[in-house]
Amino acid sequence: MSDWQQTTFADLETPVRRKEALPSQGSRVSISDGYPLRPLGEVMRLDIQRTPVEPATTYRLAGVLNAGKGVVDKGELYGADTEYAAMNVLRVGQVVMRKLTAWEGPITVVPAEFDGFVVSNEFPTFSLGPELMPDWMRHVCRSPRLWAEMKNRVSGTVQRRKRLNPEQLLQIQLPIPPREVQARIVDVLDAVDDQVTALDMEADVLRAVFCRHGVNVQVVTDPPGRLKS
Repeated sequence: MSDWQQTTFADLETPVRRKEALPSQGSRVSISDGYPLRPLGEVMRLDIQRTPVEPATTYRLAGVLNAGKGVVDKGELYGADTEYAAMNVLRVGQVVMRKLTAWEGPITVVPAEFDGFVVSNEFPTFSLGPELMPDWMRHVCRSPRLWAEMKNRVSGTVQRRKRLNPEQLLQIQLPIPPREVQARIVDVLDAVDDQVTALDMEADVLRAVFCRHGVNVQVVTDPPGRLKS
């Protein structure tokens, strides 16, 4: 059996790297059955907080990684060093995406440690309605199916300059289960992620042991990424 298996949720697929990290055989995480498709605009809304850029002020700058991998700290930004008159402010629990090259999956949920960071107006933010759990949406943002929907809606003539507007993201339809179902999905997928992390740590230990003994060996635990360009 392959080390790669699929855990299905919200009519979306999340790659799972190691079969040891999966639920028991024959089980699958699914919230698509019985839940009608709904546009994201019904369960979240565009919500952008702008802050003026002051020359004498230092800001914490963030970026959004591809493939739903999260937010990244890009260091400090001095107001005098940018031509932006204002920046978007990130708030915990919001969805943030990058409009440019949206087919690469630059979308995620803002974690607590990035609350108050700023991004350019290339990164719109969205507040979730009461029907959505931020942790559930975080897993949805890691789904190739969502990225495909984003890709289908980008506009522009030059490939690397095509953008996805906020209104186009909100048109994407997904099956939205009740919060109690979302919570069960999150528990399973978080457990999978924790086990994968533990396996990676074990591989690092093995690699270090081999290196100390002068053995040139490659311990393979990481498969290709979630998104292939």
